[in-house]
Formats: sequence, C-alpha cells, structure tokens
Amino acid sequence: MKVKVVVNRKNQRKNLLLLMTLLMCLGGVNSHANTTTKLPEKAIQPLDNLDRLSPDFLNKDRLIESEQKRKRNLETQQKIKEQEPVKITDEDVRNNPNIAEIIINESIQNQDWKTLEKVLALYQQSPDHDPMAVLYAKGALFRHQGKLKQAIKSFQKMLETDSSLDYVRFDIAAMMFENGQYRDAEQILTRTKNNPQIEQGFRTLAEQLLKQIQEYEQVRGKFRLRILHNDNINQATDLRDLYINGERLVKRDENMPQSSVGTNYAMDLQQSVNIQGNHSFSWGLRFNGLSYASMHDYDEQNIGVDFGYKWQDVNSWFSIGPIADWRWLNQKRYINAGGVAVEYGTSLNPKWQFTLNGTWLNKSYKDPIYYDFEGNGYTLSTNLIHVLSQDSFLLGGLSFNKDDLNLDAEKFDSYGASLGYVKDWKNGFNLLTFNQFGLRKYDGKDAVFGTVREDKYFNAVINVGHKKLNFWKVEPKVGFQYEYVNSNLDEFYTKIIRQWMLTFERKF
Repeated sequence: MKVKVVVNRKNQRKNLLLLMTLLMCLGGVNSHANTTTKLPEKAIQPLDNLDRLSPDFLNKDRLIESEQKRKRNLETQQKIKEQEPVKITDEDVRNNPNIAEIIINESIQNQDWKTLEKVLALYQQSPDHDPMAVLYAKGALFRHQGKLKQAIKSFQKMLETDSSLDYVRFDIAAMMFENGQYRDAEQILTRTKNNPQIEQGFRTLAEQLLKQIQEYEQVRGKFRLRILHNDNINQATDLRDLYINGERLVKRDENMPQSSVGTNYAMDLQQSVNIQGNHSFSWGLRFNGLSYASMHDYDEQNIGVDFGYKWQDVNSWFSIGPIADWRWLNQKRYINAGGVAVEYGTSLNPKWQFTLNGTWLNKSYKDPIYYDFEGNGYTLSTNLIHVLSQDSFLLGGLSFNKDDLNLDAEKFDSYGASLGYVKDWKNGFNLLTFNQFGLRKYDGKDAVFGTVREDKYFNAVINVGHKKLNFWKVEPKVGFQYEYVNSNLDEFYTKIIRQWMLTFERKF
C-alpha cells in the first residue's frame, strides 16, 4: 500500500506539470517561478563571505603574524650570515659550557633556531651544563616549533626549581594565551597583576594580556547592507519555446527572466568562551533578509543559530554542535531545518592552512505539497588557504553535497571545486575574487521529460574596495556575480543570473 501511494504522488505531479505547462502557453497560468511546480529555489547570495570558507579566516591576523615572523627570521639569519664568522668546533662547544651558553643566548635572541638546536645537543653532553639553561632553551625551541604544551612543561619545571622566576611565569601565561588556554592564563596573569612584589613591567604586561582575553571572548559581529540589481530573480531559463513530448509551447512574458533592484540586509553575532584548558563553548546567531522593489514574491528572510563545543590550540581546532535554520518566503514561513555541523582546521605551516567541514541537515516544509522535497542534506568540503604575502591570499577547495529527498527525481549528488584570490594593495585598493564550478547528478528520471537530470554549474564573484573610502569603519565594496547552470533539460533548468552589488559592511 505504501508503494502505491508513492506511485500516485509521482503520477499526480507529472500530470500537474503537464497541465501547468499547457495552461501557461494558453495564457492561463500566472506562475512566478519556472514553468514547473518545482520548489522556489533559495534566493542567491554573493559568495564573498570568507568566514564561510574558513571560519578562522575572519581572524587572518594569525596568518599575517606567521608571515611577519617568517620574514623577521629570514632578515635575522641574513644579518648573521653577513657577520664575520668565528670558527668554533663542536669539541670547543662540548668542552666549554660557558661558550655554549653564550651561543645559546645569542641564538634565542636572534631566533637562529638551527644553531640553537645543534649547540643545545652539544651543551647537554657537557658534565658542567646548567639544567635550568637547558630547560629554558628547550622551552624557547618548542615555542618556535609551535609545540606550546611541551614548552610550557619545560618552563614549569624551571618554576619547580626556582619559584622566584617571574619572567618564566609570565612566559608560561603568554604561551597559554597563545594556545587558547584563556582560563589557565587568566589565573596566572591575575596573580601577577595583583602582586606588588613583582616587577611593574610584568604587571603592566599582565594587565594588557587580560584585556586581550576579554576582547577575544566578547561577542563579535557584523552588519551588512547591500544594494543590488538581479537580472533573473525568478531563476528562469531564457528559452521562449519549450518542447514537451514533441509539442512546441511558448512561454508568457512573466515567465521569462525577471529583473529588479533589491536590498540585502544581514547581521551575524558569534562568541567563543574558553571553559578550561583548550575546551571552549561557542554560539552563533544569524539573520539574513532579501527584499526586491518589484518582485516581492521572492522576498526572503532567514534566521540561523548554532551552538557547539570547540577544542583549539595554537595550530589547530575542532568544533561540533547542533545547527538550526528557519526561512520565510514572501513573509510566509516555508521551511524548518536542523542538524549538526563539524569542522576541523589546522595550520600546516606559517603559509598554509587547511580546513575540513561537514554538515547534516534535515529539511521539512510547512506546506504539505512540498513533501517530495523533504529529506536530508549532507555536505563535505575541504579548503586550503595559502599565504602568498602579508597582503595576499590564495583559496582553493573541493566539495561534495548530497540531497537525499523523498522524490527520486529530486535526489542528487553534487561535486564541486573552488578557487579564490584576496589582495590588498598599498595604495588602498583591495580585491576579492571567488569561483565555483561543479557537476550535479540526479538519481531518478524527471517526471515530465523521462530523463535523468544533470547540471553543470559555474559561479563567479568579484568584489573591489578602497580603504580611503571608509566612513564610520564601513568600507563600501562594488561587486558582480555571475552564475551559469547548463542542464541537459534546457527547457526548465538551464539559466544565467547576473547580479551587481554595492555592499556596506561593518564589524564590531
């Protein structure tokens, strides 16, 4: 009996599609979508939000700082090479711990880590080496290598021997701060700040780091206002003639691509609070709206929330938690969605960052007519960010999407790739360009054409701005988006969308 119901649904949908197409050609259908009863597609949004590509990219200071450190190290090493070399053998270092200690101190100050690593190994072979000097040198080397937990352990062993080493205690707190262990760092920094017996310089630095912790854990957000012009709001094919079962049908004007000026307004709030160690709790709240001057049937609003657990250190992070999404179309609630999002990211080295994202989302519609489109969506994507310089980044990624819906003809697997570039020039101009291309393959045969649908898609975005145009911390950006879908079912699904945008965004 259950199979019979499904078959009836398919036949009913096929008959409805054919009837609507025929009526449209006779002038009897006032459809605001394509020539089918296909669910209204999500209003397109420009793909210029780098936070979605890589959430950690919003705070690109990490990448910039790493690049700056790398350049400083190269400059220091070049200066060392230009100096007149002093010939000292390994045996000299091994037998003269005083010489080794001088070289170790100079290597740490000059960030000459190769020399430090070599001399430290020789110094430890000397029976007269200073264990405290070894611990400090190891800690400095571990810190440079990004092994902050090992560096912290080395410094803590120094405090176990001599608890009066305030500079070591402060270094431990600073490394805990770098490693995302805000609560642990906060305890040490608070004691340092409130202890009058500690040197004033350390107390001042402790107060500065405590303020930075407060800033990092406060609610962050951004507000965006975008004025746009879209030349295909209804996402329709530009083919005037349709051929259904060998019959030539002609579309009415209102079912051809429609254009309009519109407004996109959005607000995004997020916060991450460290609980203990590297463990944090995070949340996010998003509101997004789209309103057209002459096509209000396509006005759309969206509210999204997420909560999650996050583990993070200086090199990598992992987060997991529930997500929920509610949408309205033309002021009417039409979809509820809920699921789980997972993310992993790591800095491979100072110039490369990798992220892996996965989501599961269950969709349900308010109107029972859309039962066929309900189901589960799965997304898996990888992204790679390459720092070309302090002011330029290269982005690339691969993605897989699967919509497992009630109707076989609407189920699909999608495979995509993306490539982007970000550049800031010294004269103030900045550029963001991002491109996506891929293939979407459906499972079942289309009810009208009796053919399995297959789409090839391409999406390109370019945004240009200038820092000198800033006002109230808002930098206007001019953008253009081009989207092309080439379907084997041209009559319904092949389309081109062009969209011009003027964007005002402020972060707070």
